[in-house]
Amino acid sequence: MGKLVLGLDLGPNSIGWALVDDDPTKPAESKLVDVGVRIFPEGVDNFDTSKEISRNEDRRIARGMRRQIRRRARRRRKLKEALIGIGLWPSVPGEEAGLYQKDPYALRDRALRERLEPFEVGRVLLHLNQRRGFLSNRKKDRGDKEVQGMLAEINENERERRDGGFPTIGAWLAEKLTMMDHHVRKENDQVRNRHLARSQYEDEFEAIWTAQAKFHPVLTENLKYGKIGKQKYPAKPIPRYDQRGKGLSPIEAFGIYGAIFFQRPMYWPRSVVGLCELEPKQKRCPRGDRHAQRFRLLQEVNNLRYTDPDVGDECELSTTERSLLLDYLSTRDKAT
Repeated sequence: MGKLVLGLDLGPNSIGWALVDDDPTKPAESKLVDVGVRIFPEGVDNFDTSKEISRNEDRRIARGMRRQIRRRARRRRKLKEALIGIGLWPSVPGEEAGLYQKDPYALRDRALRERLEPFEVGRVLLHLNQRRGFLSNRKKDRGDKEVQGMLAEINENERERRDGGFPTIGAWLAEKLTMMDHHVRKENDQVRNRHLARSQYEDEFEAIWTAQAKFHPVLTENLKYGKIGKQKYPAKPIPRYDQRGKGLSPIEAFGIYGAIFFQRPMYWPRSVVGLCELEPKQKRCPRGDRHAQRFRLLQEVNNLRYTDPDVGDECELSTTERSLLLDYLSTRDKAT
C-alpha cells in the first residue's frame, strides 16, 4: 500500500471527501479507496452574499418586540397605578370608558389655557405616555439613512408647528384634527403616523404640568421629578444596592416624568458576555475593540495565499510581504 491521501471539498453546507491510495513509485497502481459527502444545514442564510444574515436574527427581532410590548404595558400600568393613588384617574374600571371617549388632542390643547378636571389631567398624561416620540439611543443612527429621513420629517413637523404659532405639538395636532375632513382628505392632514421627537413631548409635558399645577395642588415638583430629581434618558435602571432609591417606589424616586419618559440605553450586561475561546478565563473582547480588530487583521493576513504565475502553485506570504501588507492594511478602512 502506498501513501493515503485525504482530499476535502469544503462548502457552505457540505463537505465532500475522497481517500486515495497514492504510490508515487507506481502511478498506475494508485487507486481510489472511498469517496463520500456529508451534508448539513447552512449556519447562515444567503451565505457568501452581501445579504448574509444569522439564522437567529428572526428570533432575536421577535424577542426584542416582545420585550418592547411588555415594557410598554408595564410602564402604562405603573403610571395608571400612580395616577389612581393621587386622584388623577378613577379606581373603578367602569369609569374609564367615558374618559377614553374624550379626544386626547383637544384635552392637550385645552390644558395649556384652562383648568381640566383631575381625571382629564390623568387622561392627558396617559396619552403622552402612549405617544412619547422618537429618541435614538444608538450613536450609529446618526449615519443611518432611514433615521436621517425620520429626523428630516421631525424637523419639518417642528417647523410647521412653529410657523403656525402653536405652543406645543398637542395644540398643533388638535387644530389639524378639527380641520381634517374624512370625506375629502388632503396631503399632510393626518394626525397619526407622524414622526415626532421625544424632546417635543417633553416640552409639552412641562407646559401642561406648569399650567395645570395652578389649579391642582397635587401637581408638585416632587411628584413631577421624584426625590432623586430629573434624569437624562436613555439611562440604565438604578441598581437595587444604590442608596438613592432605597425604600422608594419608582414613582417616588423619579416622579411622573420618569414614569412616562424612562428609556434604557442599548448595552450588553456583562453577565451575558461569554468566555473567550483563546483565553478561557477572560470575557470575550468587543468586536469594536482594537485588540479584536488587530486579531482579525492578523488572521486574514495569515490565511492569505496567492498564485505565482511562474510556478502555478499557491504560495504563502513571505515575512517581508506579510509585514508590508500589515502596514498597508493598518492604515486603511478597506482594501480590494
